[in-house]
Amino acid sequence: MKNKKYEITFLGKTLYTDHYYPLTKNQCNKIRQEYYQKPNMELVEQNLRDIYEFKQNVSFIMDYYLRELIDKVKLYSAKWSIEEVLKCDDLIRYYYSRVIANKKVYPEHFPLIKNFKTALRISGGGVTMKASNFPIQTVDQIIEKYNVDGVFVCYQHFAMK
Repeated sequence: MKNKKYEITFLGKTLYTDHYYPLTKNQCNKIRQEYYQKPNMELVEQNLRDIYEFKQNVSFIMDYYLRELIDKVKLYSAKWSIEEVLKCDDLIRYYYSRVIANKKVYPEHFPLIKNFKTALRISGGGVTMKASNFPIQTVDQIIEKYNVDGVFVCYQHFAMK
C-alpha cells in the first residue's frame, strides 16, 4: 500500500501502517518481559476462591496458568498470534505507537504494560487478536493434561483456606 509510511514484514506477512515508534531493542525487550510477568499468587488464589463462590473473574488465573498457551492462538482474521507479535521488535513498535497516539483510550496515568495489553486486545485491525477466555472446564483439562510438574491445582484447596 503506497499511502502508508511504514512496511513491517514478519514471518512472510506484511503490515502497511502509519503507526511506528522507534523504540530501542532494550525497550522492546522490557515490554516483552513485563508482558509475560506472572501475577502475584495471592491474586490467583483469590480468583480461585471467587470461582468457588460462583463469581466469574478469572483474569489472574488465566494470566498465571494460560497466558503463554492463549498467546499462541492465531485467530483466522489476524496476521499473527500475540506470541508472534511479541517476537518482532517492529510489531512491538507498531503497538507502542498506537498506545501513545491515543491518550483517550490509553491514559498516560496507566502503566505502559497495561495500555500495551489493551492495545493487543482491542487494536488488532487484523494484526493480532486475543483469543477469548477458555471455559473453566477446559482450563481444568489443560492443567491436568499438560502440567509438567505433575501438580494439579485444586480450586477447593484454595477456597477452603
